Amino acid sequence: MDTVCAEPVCGASVGVQRSVGGWRAGINRAWRWYNAAVWRMVGTHVRTSLFDPHFLYRWYFLRNLRRVSYDRTGLLVDVGCGRQPYQLLLPSARRIGIDLPDFSGGDPADQPIVQAYGDAATVPLRDAVASTVVAIQVLEHVPDPRRILKELYRILAPGGRVIVTAPQSFPMHGVPYDFYRYTEYGLRHLLREAGFVVNDVMKNGSFGAYLGLMINVYLFQHVFEFRKRYWARVVFGLIKVALTPALLLVVCIVNLIGLFLDAMFDDPYFTSNYTVVATKPVQTLEASSVDEKDMRRLHDIGVAVHVAG
Repeated sequence: MDTVCAEPVCGASVGVQRSVGGWRAGINRAWRWYNAAVWRMVGTHVRTSLFDPHFLYRWYFLRNLRRVSYDRTGLLVDVGCGRQPYQLLLPSARRIGIDLPDFSGGDPADQPIVQAYGDAATVPLRDAVASTVVAIQVLEHVPDPRRILKELYRILAPGGRVIVTAPQSFPMHGVPYDFYRYTEYGLRHLLREAGFVVNDVMKNGSFGAYLGLMINVYLFQHVFEFRKRYWARVVFGLIKVALTPALLLVVCIVNLIGLFLDAMFDDPYFTSNYTVVATKPVQTLEASSVDEKDMRRLHDIGVAVHVAG
C-alpha cells in the first residue's frame, strides 16, 4: 500500500521539479539576453562608451594596445587567445591563436577561436618561431606564471617582442581559475627572470580610473547579480532591469569624474591593469620559419594538451 501511495507522490514531485527547472531555464535565458543586449549597447572588448561600467578600464587598455610597436609582417602567436577579440588592434601578416577548449563553461558561443588547442605551458610550436607573442589577461589565470613566460620566451625569435597584460586591482573573475594580481615591479621581475628585456610598462590610468571602475563594477554587477539564493538573484535581477537607465546614467557620471581625477592627480600607486612590452635579446640563434609542416601539425592536433598545474 505504501508503494501504491508513493507512486503518484513521486510522479508529482518529478513534475514539480521539471516545472521549476523549465521556469529557471526560461529566466536564465531571459537574463542572458538582457545582459547581451546591454553590453552590446554600452561596450565590447574593443569598443567602449561613457555608459560602459568597464569604461575606465577599457579606454586606457585599448589605447595602450594601439600604442604598442611590434613586427606586423611576421608571425604573431596569441597564447590564451579566447575568441581573439583584439586581432584588429594587433594585426599581423600571419597569426596563430592557441587556447584550451574547456574554459567556456560549456557555452558554444564562448568556445575559443583557435588554430590549435593547447596549454600555455606547452605551446605546440618550435623554438624561435614567432616574431611577436601576445598573452592578454592570461597570467592571473595560470598557477605557474614563470613557466608560462619561459614558454613564451622559447617560441619567440631573438629580437621579437612579447606583449603581456595583467591586472593589479580587479575583482575576481573566471573563478576558480583566478590566482594572482601583479604590480609593475612584479611583472618586470618575472619577465627579466624569464630572459626578456622590458621595453615599456603602460598602466590603465591612475587613482580616478581605479576608483571609478571599482564603483561601477560593484554598482552595476555585484550588487544585483552575486547572490547565493536563486530567488534573491531573481528579485535583484528584476530590480536591476527596472533601474537600468538610471544605473547607466550613474555609470556615466562616475566615468566622467574618474577621468577628471586622473587628469588632476597621476598617482603611480593606483591602477587596475598593466600592458607590458618586452624583447627577447638577439642571440646567434637564427629565427625559424613557419612552414607547411608546422601548419599541418597545428591543424592535426585537434585536442587540448593538458599539463598538471
